[in-house]
Amino acid sequence: MKITSSALQYLAEGACIYRVQSPMKDFSDLDRFRPKLRQEYHTGRLDRKDLAANAVEQFAKWFEDALDKAQKPNVMILATSAKGRTTARSMLLKGFTKQGFVFYTNYGSPKANDLEQNPRATLLFYWHELERQVRIEGKVKKVPKEVSQRYFHSRPRD
Repeated sequence: MKITSSALQYLAEGACIYRVQSPMKDFSDLDRFRPKLRQEYHTGRLDRKDLAANAVEQFAKWFEDALDKAQKPNVMILATSAKGRTTARSMLLKGFTKQGFVFYTNYGSPKANDLEQNPRATLLFYWHELERQVRIEGKVKKVPKEVSQRYFHSRPRD
C-alpha cells in the first residue's frame, strides 16, 4: 500500500484527535520509557547576565552559533490557531530583522488561511546540538508584495 502525504495527515490527525478526546484510563505504561528518555543537559546554559538587552540581538547571536553548529539552523515550527483548532508544521526561516522574522508560504495554503483568520503565531527553533530552543510569539503580517515577488522569482525551477 502506498501512503501519500494526505494519508499520513489523516492518520496523524486521527491519532491526535483520538488521544485528545479520549481520556486515558490506563497510565501503567507512562513510566516504561522514562528511564531511557531521561538525560542531563549541560551545553546550553542560560544566565540572565549573559543575555543581550534586545531579544532580536540575542536571537542573532544564538542563530550565528546555530549556523556553525546545528545541522539545520533555519528549521522552525510554525504554530497557528484558527476556527477553534491549532496546527503546527515545519517551516524554513528565510531571514530576520529588527522588525521580525520572515518565512514564505503560498497565499492559498492552509497556514496562510489560518494566519488570515488569526494573525498571531508562534515560531519554535530547536537546536539539539546546542541544547537550546527559542520560542517567538507575536502578530504576523505579510511582507511587502515586491519582497514576496523577489523571493518567488529567486526560487529554483524544476
